[in-house]
Amino acid sequence: MLYEVRWSRSQKRFVWEGMEGQETAVAYESDGLCEVVETDDAQGRLHMAVDDLHMDGENLFAIQHPMEVSVPEGAFLMEGAGRWRVCYRRSANDWRMRDEDGSGKVTMVKSIRGQMRLNHHDHAAHLFHMGEAWFFEGITYLVPKVGA
Repeated sequence: MLYEVRWSRSQKRFVWEGMEGQETAVAYESDGLCEVVETDDAQGRLHMAVDDLHMDGENLFAIQHPMEVSVPEGAFLMEGAGRWRVCYRRSANDWRMRDEDGSGKVTMVKSIRGQMRLNHHDHAAHLFHMGEAWFFEGITYLVPKVGA
């Protein structure tokens, strides 16, 4: 199932809008595993694939079978402790990757791909990825932490 995920400034929630006829989900908190298929950089939206979504009140849990993420040859592992804050930078139509558990270093990227170990509990326009982040030609490739 494919969803377009965006932050609603009016609702202060992430909106998971079904792109293949699924119902739209509005979530206060999000957890789970999903694949970032592509990003809509002009609008600040993530296109996420999941096998299933479960809602418990306003809390969303994304389910996707683990997959092998293809990281391009020549990519380098971004320095960090394994918890990345991901957010859209509207002024430049790009994405911020911030190391949340280590240096606090911020890297601006053009786009995001890969499998995100999703964690959103800050109640703001940030998603968190638990795992590795690889960088190649302006794109970050996410690889989830095993067993997280």
